[in-house]
Amino acid sequence: MTGVVNELSRIFAEPSVNDNEPIADRKEENIKIMQAISAEEVKLATKSIKSGTPGLGNIILRALRKVSPNRLCLLFDAILYLEHTPNSLKIGKTVFIPKATTEGSGSVTKWRLITISSILMRALHKILARRLEALPLHTSYTRMSSA
Repeated sequence: MTGVVNELSRIFAEPSVNDNEPIADRKEENIKIMQAISAEEVKLATKSIKSGTPGLGNIILRALRKVSPNRLCLLFDAILYLEHTPNSLKIGKTVFIPKATTEGSGSVTKWRLITISSILMRALHKILARRLEALPLHTSYTRMSSA
């Protein structure tokens, strides 16, 4: 366990990259992110979730898809508006999966961490991720991705 703590401490101790990009006025884009969640967004999110593990809370995907998208909109909008996630939805289980079957699997860099959360939170995160993906990238990220 000490090796994992030391390795993660080393990774997170690295300095951040300087950002000299001027601040842009993106009020219109920010407003789009904060709009109420639509039933269509909920439908897209629940359709894109793979029907593997139910996640924590034992809600299975089939049961989630039976819930009215409008009810899920109310739940997700309340979470965002109140800036509060119920404790029962914050719980996640992290598992370590080996990246490869090579020597030196004692190092944390040889493992991939996967966190399993509630299927409700996975749906909300898919909606928010789709909204963020629609935003234009910061120019420094655009340069890195085109390299």
